Amino acid sequence: SINYMGNRNNPANLSANIPNSENTSVFVTNLPPDITYTELFRALALRPCGRIFATHINEADIDKGHMFSAAKIVFFTKVGARTFLELGLTIRGLRARIVPNRIRVAEPQIPQSHTRVLHITGPAHLVSIHNLREVFKAHKLEHQDEEIIIHPASAFHPPGWNNLEWRFASYRCQAAIAKRIIETKYRKLGMYVRFGLDPCDPLAIGF
Repeated sequence: SINYMGNRNNPANLSANIPNSENTSVFVTNLPPDITYTELFRALALRPCGRIFATHINEADIDKGHMFSAAKIVFFTKVGARTFLELGLTIRGLRARIVPNRIRVAEPQIPQSHTRVLHITGPAHLVSIHNLREVFKAHKLEHQDEEIIIHPASAFHPPGWNNLEWRFASYRCQAAIAKRIIETKYRKLGMYVRFGLDPCDPLAIGF
């Protein structure tokens, strides 16, 4: 539906000058009206489409005639997008409609180790979900999350340390910026961060 298309005058919505075969972005409609990022990503992880570059859910809005939710999903590779288009998606019995996004996105030239997932370690008073949310808020980082997992601290870490796995909805403008904030502002306080495996990547099976 054209109602889902967004602001065509927004510079961020300018299409890359590439053929559709090179497009890494898809647009998905007919999703459950109350779908969450967690539910969407768990469905995506069942398909061998690879790392997710960016995801945004447009929630249903009955007052505007949007009875179902929609989502823009950008993969790191054109193969990932093509595979997703071929395999399709069904959630809660609803067969999603998937088309190449009209805003074409080229494959980003980013190292393969970069993902939307961060592993953050450090003293528990710094590395907590509450404190990190406040850190991101203070730096005006808007983000959506698939899931935040608290892992046992490694035997190599000092007592009283936490190890969080933060699965953002996007690498672009979310995980990448969060990592930079931690590295530049909080490393000296004992907070460390690295990229983790994206559960949507086939290489992450069993991780």
